[in-house]
Parts: sequence; structure tokens; C-alpha cells
Amino acid sequence: MGLRLELKAKRTMKKIMKGFWFKILFAIVGSTPCLVNAAEMSAAENRIPVFVKYRDTAMTRFSLDGANLPAASENPQVLMKSQTASVEAIVFQNLKKEPSLRLQPFWLGGGTFVRLTRSQIQTLRRHELVEFVTQLGRSARLVQVPALVRDHAIDLQPTWYLPNTTYGLEQIRIPELRVRHQGLDGASIKVGVIDTGLDATHPDLAGRVVNYRDWIDPRVTVARDDHGHGTHVAGTIGAADGLRTSIGVAPKIEFISAKAFNRKGDSKDSDLLEALQWMADPDGQAATDDAPKVINNSWEVDGDVTTFDPATDPFCLAIQGLTKLGITTVFAAGNNGRGRNKIKVPGACSEALTVAATDRGDQIASFSSRGPAVWKTEHVAKPDVAAPGKDIESSTPGGGRRSRSGTSMAAPHVTGAVAILLQAKPGLTPLEVKSVLMSTAEDIEAKGFDTDSGAGRIDLVRAVESL
Repeated sequence: MGLRLELKAKRTMKKIMKGFWFKILFAIVGSTPCLVNAAEMSAAENRIPVFVKYRDTAMTRFSLDGANLPAASENPQVLMKSQTASVEAIVFQNLKKEPSLRLQPFWLGGGTFVRLTRSQIQTLRRHELVEFVTQLGRSARLVQVPALVRDHAIDLQPTWYLPNTTYGLEQIRIPELRVRHQGLDGASIKVGVIDTGLDATHPDLAGRVVNYRDWIDPRVTVARDDHGHGTHVAGTIGAADGLRTSIGVAPKIEFISAKAFNRKGDSKDSDLLEALQWMADPDGQAATDDAPKVINNSWEVDGDVTTFDPATDPFCLAIQGLTKLGITTVFAAGNNGRGRNKIKVPGACSEALTVAATDRGDQIASFSSRGPAVWKTEHVAKPDVAAPGKDIESSTPGGGRRSRSGTSMAAPHVTGAVAILLQAKPGLTPLEVKSVLMSTAEDIEAKGFDTDSGAGRIDLVRAVESL
């Protein structure tokens, strides 16, 4: 009896051990693909999105001694593209063998967007043709006023009043301009808007969207706006005159729209940088004249400006590139309120035309961000000018209108004004445009340039008549 029990126990233990090792073997074999996938995922996660900037000396070298580049006297856009491509080919000559490497030329800023490992970044930083490598990944958002912010200003009657015109147009003297300089309505001027898109079917805007690109859903080819901010901005820039209240500064412009913000009003730096570059050449053909003359940007990028260097910030480099191409970039100063150094990137960049907001009483709105822009390496006098931005009536998706507040609403007044100036005197450079607006602005705060309103609230009649 004892022997029989002992044999039975051995057989039971043998079965248990057999099952145990089978489970171990199954776990090892079954988990192998998971281990491989995890390794692949880890490698992908360890890649960092960066901007690789090439040395200006390298760019000059290629423009002078070969690579079949065009002469400097030819189209500057062709030159910028060719130089960047030539240097990129050398810098990434060895890394190009990696199948997962995706290079996105950022010729507007003289470099390339790419995702790299830390060791690859260190290798590139030592390359003789690379000036610097900076990490991307900052979030961006529309500059909207928090719901609790309110201004209490006296509602002054403008000195030049016409019925059915917003107070914003009155303040910058649009009704008077249309009487004294008939025909200055922005006709033939293309204006870019990087925002939440726009409603191309809105009666204020219909028939004037000549190009559109969607970074949120690239499959969409017809201009749309699932937020409302972009449509409102576009209306202030150039809503068509109709039987209702006149709300557009330049009612005959054409729109080029980039939807780079989602329905929540969020975006990221890489999409916005690509949108700025797309604006410089919407059809991808440098020989065609399809780029806007001015771009409205009612948004800001996260980050403490005091930790950044404008010489290495990709947004400042993009604005410099657009300036070289003769494109004026208008940026909202932001809605971060009173206090020193409240203006963020890109409004903090020197070449940007940065706009503060005024209210009905022609005073700086409480929410408007103050300057100067205090970078890690320098101070930049900001904002440049001011414009109406409190309780601005404009277009909203679906065919209606509503009021919004913010420097987001001030910037499009200036963008429309730039279109008027470029119609009045074609060929004005971005620096000349800024100079004209600043030198003719109405000084509304402390005497002279100040960190609340810059040179003052723009006066379009004075600006046009100074040309």
C-alpha cells in the first residue's frame, strides 16, 4: 500500500513539473515578440524632435563655390532652399542610411527638423557645418482673454463717426480713410492667417480664400473652422462690406489660411514652424508669386523667454527668413496682463510686428501683455504698436457675428492696415512697414515709446499720408 502511494505521488509530481516547464517555455517563446516590440518602441521614444541649424558660413560657401546653386541675384527663396538642401546632404550623409530617419528641411530658418537619439545629437553638434541643435516640443495656444477679465473704460465717441462701423475701425480712422483715399481697400493683396482655420462659406469671407492647408486633418482641403477664433480674426482683417456693420479693415483682400490649431485652441511648435514656411511658398513653386504679403499670428508659444536666446530660437529665425522674402509678420502681444516681460515667443522676436490691445476708451486693455521682451542674452523693446482689441465684433462660423476680446483681436487690425499700406505703396519692406506704423501712431500712454503700447495706437490715415 505504501509503495503504491509513493508511485502515485511521483507520477503527480512529474505532471506538475512537466506543466511548470511547459508554462515557462511558453512564456519565453510567447514573450519574445513583445520584447522586440518593446525595444523598437523604446528606440522610437528615445528619439528627440530637434531643429538642426546650419552655419551661415556654410550657406555662404555653397552659394559661392558650387553645388549648382543659383546666383545670389536670383530668387532668394530658390537660394534659401538650395543652400539648405546642399548642406543637409553633407551633414546627414552617414545618418541617412537609417530607414527610420525622416528629414524635414526648414529652409526658412536655414536648417532641418528631425528626430534623433541623444548620441546622434551630440555627434551633430560637433559637425563643422552645424551651428547648433535645439530641442522642439513646446506647446502653443491662442491668446484668448480669460472669462473673468473685464475692463471698465469710458465709451468715448470718436471724432469721425459714420453709422454701422465698429469702434475699432473708428479708432484707427478707417471711415475717414475711405473718404479721403477712395479705393484703398486691400484689393489684390494676399493675407495669410495661421489660426484655427476660417469658415470659407461665411458671407463676410466667401469667395476670397485662395489657398488653404490643414495641419490638424491633412485630408481636409476646404477651409473650415471648428473653433471660431480664426474666422473672427479673418473678419477683422478683411470682412467684405455689406448691409450690416462694417467690421473689416481691408474688405477686398484675398486670404491664405493655415489651420494649425485644433478645436481646443492648441497647437505645437513644429506645426506652427511648418505653417510659417508653407506661407512663404504655398504651392511649392518658388517661381510663382503666391505667397501672402503679410501674415497674421494671434497666438504664442509656451516657455520662459528669459531662458531663451533669440539667435537660436527657430521662430525668430523663421521671422527673419520671412522678412528677407519681403513678408511682414504680425503677432499678438499676448493676454498676460500687467507686469514686466509678459510677451512670449514669437511676439518677443525683434523682427516681429508685435501688437498690444486698446479698449473703447483708447487706453491699453488690462489684459494686454507688457514689455520689454527680456531674453537670456538681450532686451528687446516691445510691443511695437497697439490697436483695438476689447469687445471687437467680427465674424463667427455659421454666418453670424460675435464680440471677442484679446490681443488676438488687436493684431488683425494691424494686419489689415499693413495690407492697405502695401496697396498704397507696393514694394514696402517689412522694416519700412513697421517704421511707418510706429512713426505715425497716436501716443496714448506715457510720452514716447513705452512698454504698454509701444509707439502708440495705429493711425491709418496718418500712415497712408506719410508714404
